[in-house]
Amino acid sequence: MPHTPTADILTDIKVLDLTRVRSGPTCVRQLADWGADVVKVEMPPAVEGGANLGGPRHGSDFQNLHRNKRSVTLNLEEAAGKEIFFKLVEQADVGGGAVAKAAGEDAGGLGGAGVDGGNDGELE
Repeated sequence: MPHTPTADILTDIKVLDLTRVRSGPTCVRQLADWGADVVKVEMPPAVEGGANLGGPRHGSDFQNLHRNKRSVTLNLEEAAGKEIFFKLVEQADVGGGAVAKAAGEDAGGLGGAGVDGGNDGELE
């Protein structure tokens, strides 16, 4: 799906969003509202454990917190999910949430590969 920004202030910025609970999605939503190309990374329900910390996907709160964002579901415990994740990191300018943690042992064994993307430095 093409990125069609609602504003043009941050149209040259790509954000990788791994936030899950209120303050993180709210912060990244502001970037999306200002035109950043935000890609929200979600876990499959089986991996997430059914906790769904962001509320029901089709609920008004979830829809409000994640407006103007695109999303992708990745299982970071599988090689294919890791490969796609690192491609997204290489393309991103900014990482919201636990990007560094997702690239470490705590998230699906991604190992110490780091999150140094191709965009002038590490994502943090």
